[in-house]
Amino acid sequence: MGLGWKKQKPGTNVQMAACSPVYSATPSPMTSSCSGGSSASIIPEIPLRFENLENADYTTLERALNDPNAYAALLGQTQINQQLTSVHRRFEAAQSQSQLVYMNESTELSSNSHAMRSLHDQNRVLARHIGESEALLKAKKVVARKQLGQMAARNEADTAQLSKRLLFGEINVKDFTSQFVTQRVLMYERREKCEGM
Repeated sequence: MGLGWKKQKPGTNVQMAACSPVYSATPSPMTSSCSGGSSASIIPEIPLRFENLENADYTTLERALNDPNAYAALLGQTQINQQLTSVHRRFEAAQSQSQLVYMNESTELSSNSHAMRSLHDQNRVLARHIGESEALLKAKKVVARKQLGQMAARNEADTAQLSKRLLFGEINVKDFTSQFVTQRVLMYERREKCEGM
């Protein structure tokens, strides 16, 4: 980067406007030195006028033109450079802090995701067990309904046989009545259970 200038005669001075236009280093809004506003920004205003460069003598400027270290030293004396350095440090600190927060949140999110996957797996296993239990219960109901139906049919057949025995005089009325009522009660109970399943 070079600086172009002409030697000035002693005693001459270039007068600049008391308030120069301001350029922003970033798109963020900030207060101009001429606006009189009270809003603040961490990004300093960059004026068009650098007093230390304007006040530097010819020897200093020539040395800065030919020596990058001297140029950097001269530029480093400007207030805006010091402010930008401070802003850069603050930006690095904020970036480091945001990265730390991101890592913590990412770790927490990963942990929660693992917990959710584990819970999902448990729910899937539980659902499978419930399905298997329902299928087994359904199969047992089918078997029980069939058995109850067969037993009710046997009770009905037994009552019919009791009637034949009574007809042929193989059993007296008292025994017939006792056994007939017992078989009929069992038959109705088993049919009712079978229909309720």
